[in-house]
Amino acid sequence: MTDTITKTESKQDTLTSDEI
Repeated sequence: MTDTITKTESKQDTLTSDEI
């Protein structure tokens, strides 16, 4: 379960970095 949360957070971080 922790792995899924970490993966989701990592994906969001990449999206945010791409937007900036």
